[in-house]
Amino acid sequence: MRRRVFSHAKVAAENDNFIWIVINPNEKENAEWVKKYRYKTMPTVVFCLFNGKYTTKITGVCRPTDMLSKLKKLKRKNKSAWKKEKKKRDKKKKEEEEAKEKEDKKDEDKKDEDKKDE
Repeated sequence: MRRRVFSHAKVAAENDNFIWIVINPNEKENAEWVKKYRYKTMPTVVFCLFNGKYTTKITGVCRPTDMLSKLKKLKRKNKSAWKKEKKKRDKKKKEEEEAKEKEDKKDEDKKDEDKKDE
């Protein structure tokens, strides 16, 4: 699945719209996930909303076109949630960039002060 489906150009283009989590159902620490989402077949791809609410899943190996179809349906079904999340991510990214610029400016000012002191 990772090589054939998730690395497919059109599926990979959706990386900004989805969070991909890979869980090994054979590990003890994942028992809660296995129970919650009823893993019975490997691989299983579970689709959830941003709040973790289950929407649908694909069991077994699928084609990139099947994955894209599910992703598009999920996006259409939850369009307003996607827009809100995108705005939220964009705002966070902008705040992080501004904080970095502020920190860089602060470092430059400190270097300038140190030069003046010499």
